[in-house]
Amino acid sequence: MRHDLASASASAALQSFGADDDRIADALRGADLVVQCTSVGLRGSETAADLPFDPERLGPDTFVVDLIANPLETPLVQAVNASGRRAIGGLPMLVYQGAAAFELWTEQEAPVAVMMAAAHDAMAGTMT
Repeated sequence: MRHDLASASASAALQSFGADDDRIADALRGADLVVQCTSVGLRGSETAADLPFDPERLGPDTFVVDLIANPLETPLVQAVNASGRRAIGGLPMLVYQGAAAFELWTEQEAPVAVMMAAAHDAMAGTMT
C-alpha cells in the first residue's frame, strides 16, 4: 500500500535539495525531519568519511534519518547524535523492506526480530 507523505498532514511541507543548493541552510534549520538519501557516508565509497551537511545547521529538535545501512552509524548519524539531536541509520528500513518482500512472496509473517539481529550482526562484523 502506498503512503503519500504530503497527504499525511495538512501542514506537511516536503522539500528536496541538493547539497550545493543555496536554500539548504534555511531548510535544514526549519526542518522537523531530514532524510539523507545520497551515498555520502557509505562504507567503501570515496565519501565514506564525509558529512553531506553540517549538523550544526539543524534546528534543535530536527530528527535525521540516514538511509545508508552500511556502516551502522554513518559519520552523519554520529555527528547528529553527538550534537544532542536524534538520528538513526538505514538498517531498520533495509530490514523492513526485506520483511515486506518476505511476506509478499511467502504469505507468512516475517521474523523481523531475527532479521534485524542477523542484519545488525552482518553489518557490524563482516561487511566491508
